This record gives sequence, C-alpha cells and structure tokens, in this order.
Amino acid sequence: MTPRNPPLLADPTLAIARRMADGMPYALGFLAVAVLLVLLAGVSIWQERTRQHERAAAGTQNLARLLEAHVADALTQADVVLAAAAVQAQDASGLDATGRHPVDAATATLRALAAAAPELQHLRLADAEGRWRLQLGTSPGGPAGGAAEREEFQRARLDPAAGLIVTGPLRHTTTSPWVLVLSRGIVGAGGRFAGLASVDLPINRFDALFSAIDLGDQGAAAIRTDALALVYRRPWPPGGPDAVGSTDLPATLREAIAANPLAGEFEMTTTADGIARIGAYRKVGHYPLVLLVGLP
Repeated sequence: MTPRNPPLLADPTLAIARRMADGMPYALGFLAVAVLLVLLAGVSIWQERTRQHERAAAGTQNLARLLEAHVADALTQADVVLAAAAVQAQDASGLDATGRHPVDAATATLRALAAAAPELQHLRLADAEGRWRLQLGTSPGGPAGGAAEREEFQRARLDPAAGLIVTGPLRHTTTSPWVLVLSRGIVGAGGRFAGLASVDLPINRFDALFSAIDLGDQGAAAIRTDALALVYRRPWPPGGPDAVGSTDLPATLREAIAANPLAGEFEMTTTADGIARIGAYRKVGHYPLVLLVGLP
C-alpha cells in the first residue's frame, strides 16, 4: 500500500488571521460601546456646564436686582431730603416781610432735615446768583468756592425742573473723601430758577449696602456712572479707592452696555483683578448710574 502523506502543518499566519476575523465583531462592539460612553460623558459634562452657566447667570441677575434696589433706595432717600430742602427755599431770591432771607428763616427746619439723614454731608443751599446762603455740616471737606461755577448749578439753571442731578464722583479737596454730589434746582414763582439745593453722598455709604450681600469667593460688584467712571467697588481692586473715577473696562462690556443700557449679561476677564467672571449689569432706577455684578 502506498503510505498516506502526513497532514500539512497549519499556517500560523492564517490561524492568527482567522482568530482576528472571528474576534472583530466583538472588538467593534466594545469600541462602539466605548465611543458611546465617551460621547455620553461629554454630553453630561456639557449639560452640567450649561446648567452651571445658567445658575451663575440667574445668580448674578438676582444679585444685580437686589443691589440695584438698595442703591436706588439710598438715592431716593437723599432726594427726599433735597426736595424738602428746596421747598423750604422756593423763594430764595428775595427777603420776607421781616427783612430776613427765606433761607435764613428756614435754617432750623433745614438743620432738622440734615440731622435726620446723618449719612449725607454738607447740606447746602445757593440762591439764583450762585451765592451759598446756607451750608450745614461740621465734617471737613465741603465744597470750596462759590456755587455759580459748579456743574450742578449750571445744569439746574438751564432746567430748574430737571429733578435729581447727580455729579461726580469727586473730592472737594485733595484730602476730602470721595462723594457723589446730589442736587435739585429750586423752582420759584412762574417756574423760574431760584437757586440750588445740594448734598454730598460719601461713596463709603455703599459699604453697608454691599457688605450685606454674599458675593462668594472672587465675586465682585461695582457702581459706575453712565459714562462708566468707577464710583464704588467691592472688593476694591489693588490701589483701593484710588481707582475711583477710572473708566478702564473691556471693549466688549462697553459695547454691551451701549447696545442695551438698561440691563444685560456679560462674560469677561475683569481688568481690575484679572479674574474671569460671568456677570450682569442694570441701570440704577432713573439715575445716571450702572450697577454691575460678576461671579467667577
């Protein structure tokens, strides 16, 4: 008999290829599962970041509304004092029947008004010619010179019924505290300009308002004029209150406020301290001030 040929040894390369082919569906399945898990994790992270962003935006808006209400209330209270003072001096351009100037006759009432609002400083009245008829307040740092050359006097003379006039922030002298000057024109008979009532609102008045609000770690809030000059900030940037009056702001925030001056949101790295924040801004009532709040 012819002997059988011995079986040929299997090609190891073919065996490996066969095993790989058999395992390929499982590998592809595992890969698909892994990709799906990565995608799901990415979506979950994105959703969480979106929720965090929405919570931060809502938080800043709520804080901005709260602080805006506090600041507007402080200005309204000051305006009540000024309106009452103006009423006492509506005829400040002449003398009364006893030969006394009306402002002189009303001094006791005006002193009571000043005492009722100790957070305000240097309540003062000027007549239509720009002469100070009354200046109350024992603390130093009141206005120097006459009233006629002051911005608030000139604005009130142009429009006596303009309502509350806000100027500043400023310092009456190089050593006096920073203040906002709040003023009202005194309207005489026939709507004519009869003088000016003014008072100083020190910017440290806002310490109590802002310290009552929890801004969290690295949160910040500020008051700026409608020209975006810094009035107050918590916390103060390096240099402290020396930054008052600064108009240094990112162009993106300037553009946002210019496009919608009443209210809006922003994301930016704050120039004062280099911290990235999401924030909100609101106009303070009908006053020429803007309230900004930022949370990291």
